[in-house]
This record gives sequence, C-alpha cells and structure tokens, in this order.
Amino acid sequence: MDTNNLADLLDDIASDVKGVIGSLLTSTDGVNIASKMMEGYEGDIDRLSAMTASSFSIGKRISQENSQKDLHEVITSSSEGYVTLIGVGTNAILCCVASKQVIIGQLLVKMRSVAEKLNSFVETLISTT
Repeated sequence: MDTNNLADLLDDIASDVKGVIGSLLTSTDGVNIASKMMEGYEGDIDRLSAMTASSFSIGKRISQENSQKDLHEVITSSSEGYVTLIGVGTNAILCCVASKQVIIGQLLVKMRSVAEKLNSFVETLISTT
C-alpha cells in the first residue's frame, strides 16, 4: 500500500458514512501519519493526533485495571457528535470525528474494515523506521 491508497482509505470513510467530518491515522506516540478532514474543519490535526494517542492509552489502562485485556475501541460521545478511535495493530490508531447525525454502527463497521486493511501497511511502515 502506498500513501495514495492510504489517503483513499481515509477518504472512503467520509464518503461511505454520512456525518463523518474526517479521519486520521496516528502512531501510538501521537505522530500524525495521514489525515483526511472535510473542508472547514477547524481543529488542529497535530493536536488531535496527540490527544488520540493519549485517549487510547488511557482507555488501555482502564481496560487493564478492570481485567478487560486488550482494548479495541474508544468512543467519545458529546452534544455535537462523536470521536471514535480504533487500534490498528500495536503501533497506530485510526480516529474519526463525526457529527451527531452519524449512524454510529455504520461508522464502527467501516472503521473496523479500514483498520484491518491498514494493519499490514502500518506494521511495514513502523518496522522500516
């Protein structure tokens, strides 16, 4: 997979699921690998990447403290929508920002599918750096 395919996969999330504002792939260290946000997105991508890694790390710790083993997903629900995180292998996290109009089940199914496709790309990318 090359970076064009990576951008296409991130773009597919927004085009296939109504209400998605954008998505990004970040390392577990919080370094942005790729992002695709809708025009008009006002957030800071680097800050979102860092907070994604932090949130996922906290979720892992909560799961471990409660004998829940491996964390797969973190869903943050607010008055304006959702921020959903899914682990991609052991080295990356897929993050989607969505409005409250999103159908969360559709988003999760799409994100899981994309995360699975990204897994081998991420493992190759991390092992070569």
